[in-house]
Amino acid sequence: MAMPQAQLKDALALLGLFAGPSRTRARTVYELLSTHNLLAERSLYLNLGYWEKATTYDDACRDLADVLAQAAALGPADEVLDVGFGFGDADLYWMERYAPRRIAGLNITPLHVREARRRVAERGWQDRIDLQEGSATRMPFAEATFDKVVALECCFHFDTR
Repeated sequence: MAMPQAQLKDALALLGLFAGPSRTRARTVYELLSTHNLLAERSLYLNLGYWEKATTYDDACRDLADVLAQAAALGPADEVLDVGFGFGDADLYWMERYAPRRIAGLNITPLHVREARRRVAERGWQDRIDLQEGSATRMPFAEATFDKVVALECCFHFDTR
């Protein structure tokens, strides 16, 4: 029996993790995870979360986003750059909870950028959240564009740590 085309594509991508150049491995991992993340019930978060009080993965991921937002003192006057935004869960949450003036984001995975943009558009926040494909180590922004720069559990992927 032949392997379905989608499974074959995933298997080849997984093999590519070991055979491909290291600079593309993070993108490959996150493309494989895709939107069929089985960790969560309501979200597409891709982090380990903060489990001090949480009892579900979704709650732990939201709590981690809260810890970062509080440490950064996010607020209504802030222009925020979120590097490595995943599927945009934290950005959507921060906009609801902390209401920064604007969030811009960079992510290396095209699938994540497309899906996060779709989710932003569903909420009508395209004028407040701008998500782009790009690298944390080659940012396309002028100096002093942002008040805050955040990276929620992703900097281990930056190619010039």
